[in-house]
Amino acid sequence: MPDESTQKDKWNVLIVEDEEIIRHQVRDYLSGETFASQDLNISEIASLDDAVNLIRERKADLVILDVYRGKAQQGGEQVGVQILERIRQTGFVPVVLYTALPEGLDGQRSKFVRLVGKDTGGLEKLKAEIEDLFLLRIPQVHRAIVNHIDETMCTYMWGFVQEHWTDFEPLINKPEFLRLLVQRLALTFARQGVDQMAQKVYGAPPPAQPGDEDTVHPAEYYVKPPVGQDPVLGDIRRREKDGATEYLVVLWPTCDMVATGTRQPKTDFVLCARAELVANRQEVRDWITADSSNKKRVVEQLVKNTRDRFHFLPGVWDLPHLLLDFQALEHVRLTDVRGYTCVATLASPFAESVSARFQKYVGRIGTPDLVVESILGQIKDGAPRTTDGNAENRE
Repeated sequence: MPDESTQKDKWNVLIVEDEEIIRHQVRDYLSGETFASQDLNISEIASLDDAVNLIRERKADLVILDVYRGKAQQGGEQVGVQILERIRQTGFVPVVLYTALPEGLDGQRSKFVRLVGKDTGGLEKLKAEIEDLFLLRIPQVHRAIVNHIDETMCTYMWGFVQEHWTDFEPLINKPEFLRLLVQRLALTFARQGVDQMAQKVYGAPPPAQPGDEDTVHPAEYYVKPPVGQDPVLGDIRRREKDGATEYLVVLWPTCDMVATGTRQPKTDFVLCARAELVANRQEVRDWITADSSNKKRVVEQLVKNTRDRFHFLPGVWDLPHLLLDFQALEHVRLTDVRGYTCVATLASPFAESVSARFQKYVGRIGTPDLVVESILGQIKDGAPRTTDGNAENRE
């Protein structure tokens, strides 16, 4: 029996085919091949009816799936298509449909589902499609997420939930118990172990400070693609204007912009702030042109959000580094905002942070300054003073 630790380092490939000769041809052709630096652990399934359960049971990374029961012919029973639909409804695994009659099956094609004719390209084309799936990292990402879910659930239930059971016990007979567990689990999924997953799948370098809960990856700032069609607080909308690309960040409360069912929006206009490319800021250009500690410090102030007027948004994916300007405000028609492309939405609590900083900025109240040098002198002397310089007697 193969060593279990060895099998974990191989890709699990299942051949679902009712013709023994075809199964052996595929196995022999792929045996010894390496994909994404790992060998294949190839299994065969002769019974199409048992395929779905076996695919799930064996945690397949890739399925090579026959389409027709028996001989492939027009009007024949497309059992493979039925299996594919059940896979789509119950789980996920990338699939290569391998059939002698590919005609009429183009509608099944996608990045996750490939179609190869046994008589048109055959085994060579089959291998090429498998290589492309691994080039896109679809099996790698799938396995990394499945392993991450399994490992997280293990430590979450046996560790966190069991250890805190006395805290949960008053809630276990209420639906709120499940909501609490899921909400807490979602935070665990999003933060713990993600860097290790990225390192495994993409060879990404480990974080500079692993396990530091005070730091965040830029990807955690955003929800992308956005959820729903309505504009929400923290939307980053792209507008094409006079041949130029502009970015607007929605500052208006989400509840006023929602239009679901019979509910109508409570506003016709949406308050937005323009965001410019950080690379276009004069301070940044000056620093890049002639680096110095003072110029670097000015840019750091922008990135760390220590200047009240501006709010930095880190770039990731196709989103560039942006600097939100609380003075560059626009009231835009809600219908127009809906028409702008939403490139991403700020996740919580980053959307609320932008809103809070904006409210603080526009809510400032100016007051006359004290004569600081005089005050410092009084503090140094150790005696409280009145405004005319005479000492006060206080309890």
